[in-house]
Amino acid sequence: MDWNHFKIVMNGNKIQTWINDIPTVDTTDEMSASGFIGLQFHGAYYEWQKDKKSMWKNIKIKEL
Repeated sequence: MDWNHFKIVMNGNKIQTWINDIPTVDTTDEMSASGFIGLQFHGAYYEWQKDKKSMWKNIKIKEL
């Protein structure tokens, strides 16, 4: 199984994300200056997804 690599940088109201070193989001969000960090799986919607899982490893959080 191959793992996807995510990088998320939140600096003030600026949010940037990369998936497998490809930039995917570069935005600002005036509503989310503080709060919680959550990992989310939206579930299996199709029959071929019914046995799929969401797994996480090596999660690191570093204050800027």
